Amino acid sequence: MNPWIHSLLEEVLTLLSGQIDGQGIQLVKDYAEYLPSLQGDRDQLKQLFLNLIENGLENMPQGGRLTISTLFENERLENGKYLEVKISDTGSGISSKNLRRIFDPFFTTKEKGTGLGLSICHRIVSDHKGFIEVENNKDGPGVTATVRLPLLPDLLEEDLDAIDSDSQQST
Repeated sequence: MNPWIHSLLEEVLTLLSGQIDGQGIQLVKDYAEYLPSLQGDRDQLKQLFLNLIENGLENMPQGGRLTISTLFENERLENGKYLEVKISDTGSGISSKNLRRIFDPFFTTKEKGTGLGLSICHRIVSDHKGFIEVENNKDGPGVTATVRLPLLPDLLEEDLDAIDSDSQQST
């Protein structure tokens, strides 16, 4: 199964390939082999991941490592099951004072920023009934943005059955 979320992430990376190549960024992709289907607004999710990845790149003007990973844990989180996308950079991080305000509209620390990028991300994730969390990396420099998007129960059951049958055939 190659979920559309991976092709969406690849589209965003293609759009940003000039910045990635031009800044000496090491790109690491850790995509889950099997992911259930996700229902969502493709254009909004594209904007979400574009904003998050651009922020990561802007935090590494001298180069660094950008890691994008997807994960599905077949466990209940909050009030349902979620697909998780993480975007991590090895940039300078965010001060604890600023970290509390990053989703506030018009809050920015950038000279030419509008302060709308992360507030738009928060709205998109909320509109999809998901969760977003941004925190400084515990094991080194940089920031990780974690997006959890809910899976629809009906689609999830169909996908889990397909994943089970695929894994049994490959053994």
